[in-house]
Amino acid sequence: MRKIIITLMIIVSALGMQAQKGEKTIGVSAGYNTYNENCIAGIFFQYRFSKYFRIAPDLQYQMKNNGVSGYQFNGNAHFPIKMDTRINFYPFAGVTYQSWRAKFNETDEQETRKNYFGANVGGGFEYFATPTLRLAAEAKYSVLRHYSNGSFTLSIGFVF
Repeated sequence: MRKIIITLMIIVSALGMQAQKGEKTIGVSAGYNTYNENCIAGIFFQYRFSKYFRIAPDLQYQMKNNGVSGYQFNGNAHFPIKMDTRINFYPFAGVTYQSWRAKFNETDEQETRKNYFGANVGGGFEYFATPTLRLAAEAKYSVLRHYSNGSFTLSIGFVF
């Protein structure tokens, strides 16, 4: 799994070196995570290399619920498909690093942290309210060794 992640990171880095100009978006997101059944909040950046490909790293924090909290860093590749002049659908896939903090066993006296690498798959719809303002709704499933989970988010981003 680590070799796959390293290979993907090298490929994304190489693509970034070849990009000369493209659409960039920075923004915030909020939503729901199925693992700890609570709210998530995050920030994201997206860089569009071509009409049909962009990279989208993001950082999300899972708010504490039932003694479980965490954060995740995702590196996804989006494949936007234009549906209308202002609406795109984008399937995506990528990698995730998630860190969860909780009392994982009933015998634990203190909370411990468990860290996992995994893969993401999902999709979303984006709406360009103006040429510089993008709204989006996204659903993602993260496949991890023991703590697979889903996320549903709404986001707003500034396009430049």
